[in-house]
Amino acid sequence: MEDIPENEFIKVLVEHGERRKVVSIEKDENLDQVKNKVKKNFEIRGAIVLQEYDEEWEAWLDLENTQSLRHQQKLKCVATADKEEQTALADGKMSTTSTAASVDIGSTCKKQLTISKVRNKISLGPEVAKTNEIEQQHQLVQFSTDDLRKKSEIYHCTNPTRYQQSVNDAVFELCKGDPVLVLSKGKLFEEARKKVDSVGYDYVKKVSRSNVYGSASQPRKSKRKYIAADIRASRIKELSNSISSLSETIELLTKQEQHYSNAEKFLQAAEINSSILEKGKQKWKLEKEMKMLSKAESKSKSSAKKKCKQQKRNEKQSSVNVSPSGINMYVTSSAPSTNVQSSDPNENDTDERPWPLLREDATVGMTINTHTSSVSPPTTIVEGDSDFQKSPKKYAKQNLTVGRKLNADTFVTCIKDMTLDEYSVAVKRHCNDCHKVRSCSKCKPVLEAINEIEYVDGLDFTKLASCVAKYVPQNCLSSGIDKENLKLLCELASSEKDRRLIRVASCQGKSGNEAKRLGVSNLNKEKKMIYDAMQEYLEIKQAVNKIAQAKIVNMEPDNDSDTTTCDSSEGKLCVWIADDESEEQNMSVTDKENRRDSTYFTKPS
Repeated sequence: MEDIPENEFIKVLVEHGERRKVVSIEKDENLDQVKNKVKKNFEIRGAIVLQEYDEEWEAWLDLENTQSLRHQQKLKCVATADKEEQTALADGKMSTTSTAASVDIGSTCKKQLTISKVRNKISLGPEVAKTNEIEQQHQLVQFSTDDLRKKSEIYHCTNPTRYQQSVNDAVFELCKGDPVLVLSKGKLFEEARKKVDSVGYDYVKKVSRSNVYGSASQPRKSKRKYIAADIRASRIKELSNSISSLSETIELLTKQEQHYSNAEKFLQAAEINSSILEKGKQKWKLEKEMKMLSKAESKSKSSAKKKCKQQKRNEKQSSVNVSPSGINMYVTSSAPSTNVQSSDPNENDTDERPWPLLREDATVGMTINTHTSSVSPPTTIVEGDSDFQKSPKKYAKQNLTVGRKLNADTFVTCIKDMTLDEYSVAVKRHCNDCHKVRSCSKCKPVLEAINEIEYVDGLDFTKLASCVAKYVPQNCLSSGIDKENLKLLCELASSEKDRRLIRVASCQGKSGNEAKRLGVSNLNKEKKMIYDAMQEYLEIKQAVNKIAQAKIVNMEPDNDSDTTTCDSSEGKLCVWIADDESEEQNMSVTDKENRRDSTYFTKPS
């Protein structure tokens, strides 16, 4: 060894990949011992080759012995696999259509420190190597580019689209850099999509809609201000204040610009003008948003109005009676008893629930939609009333309001041992005790209906009512003209103007949507054309009347009769006579008498 110091060992710098270490070499150590020491320092199990740099050849050459080593010399450690790879590349033995990659097949052999205790003192002990550990090694794996492309394909279709082909190309490029990605297709697909997007792929929608990196990943504007009424109202108020403030600002800037222009300060006036334009743009944006919010507000009100109308319509339909006479009847085939007895007034335990009360099995009940009877003044029951002088009956202690409610105006009781006369007596007593009148507006229609009911043996009125309900029309008949008849009527017209007039006349009182159902696509436009033509006709008629009156005034009379005729014709309607009519000399006296209220002139040529 050259330049060996006095302590009979030298220090060299060994480089292995990205790692560098200083190794001490003794004088009598051979090359194999030096390699073992380097392998121990770098924890390498396989064979290695030490190289030194030759300045004459300007390349790294293999170290053959330790005699040429110098103090503080730099060496390079190359593993056998790496050496074979470099040799194969140098000799051209590796195919140009293959790709090499280093794959980790294990972990390195590690050492663990120990703790020793000597005389009550704890210190670090010697290192102990871990057993049953696989040493990390690198092996050269060859891939054919054709196989790599085939294994890394995402879309395997025969005729891929432009985007699919771009993704397959990006996948192949990524796998060439890191072939391990072939084992995880999900991660490879996401990376390929990002790469396609990053290189500027021309999308059909001009931008990607991906949730990860596309336009969908950007936060969108909230639409709640167009849905929630309270938020919309506050936003409209805020926009109104902002628009009014901008309007005042623009007005002040306009005055300032006029002042600068009058003082011939055109530079300042130009700056003010640019400020006015900027404020105008801001105002336009706010007005646009205000318009959208107002439209949403009108839609909300219209929807609420429609819901309210629909609710009222449903309530009205639910209260409509199916009986032809407007009364719902509940009758059984059994005839009422003739022995009618009343209860003692002191024993009345009836409830104060709403009336009328209807029986379901032995009596007849009815409902009336409207109550127009006026409330009579409070009176007391006369002791001599025949309805209340009968013997007590057990219905006085029963709850007459127990039953089920069919709708807003119909309540069916569950009492099964009360006749129609007893029911009438109970209604009168209930009205007197609860309503404090002889017959109120609610109970009087029920009593009147009870007096009108007649019993017919063997007839079940409930079946009759259900049968009649089947023949009552549910929908009202449609009025007006339909689309086919309007089309036939327009075909009879001789010109387009007549057809337009027929269409407008048929769609009077109809909305735009209803007119579209009849085949009129733009009702407002046709109405405007008709009204403009009518206005033009009226103007022409007024102009003709003015000209006729002017000619009457300026006409020179031939005799007194003509003067009298002209004077008497003032303020009357002037009607033109055609040339052929003016040539007729023999006009009957009857025609002259019929036209004496109008003055006739010959139409000028």
